[in-house]
Amino acid sequence: MKLNKIEKVMLYALGRYYDISLRALPDKSLAIHLPKNVFIDFVRKVKLFEKGERAIYKNFEYLEKRKLISYENKNLTLTEKGAKEYRELREGLKPYFEINNIIIKDRVRDSKKLQTVFKIF
Repeated sequence: MKLNKIEKVMLYALGRYYDISLRALPDKSLAIHLPKNVFIDFVRKVKLFEKGERAIYKNFEYLEKRKLISYENKNLTLTEKGAKEYRELREGLKPYFEINNIIIKDRVRDSKKLQTVFKIF
């Protein structure tokens, strides 16, 4: 059974959160302990979904049932299956991020001279 869009976004957000958090650790022998409520507060703070807290918890429960994430000792982590799905999502999005980076780095302006015109209401 495939994941729906919201579940994919939730899984990607969790994987990316871990990727960025692990980079910030000075010692590679340390690990991140992420309680579910901390991550849900983050999701709500950045307005990733227009859902209530309970609906986000339900999505986590569904991902747990599918064995994509685990929640043991109040620590939210990706399982091996979830990490594999996250890598596939990341690889699928890679071309979009690459073209975004090219546009941000102003290579579009270098490729062709742009024209400026007056906009008439």
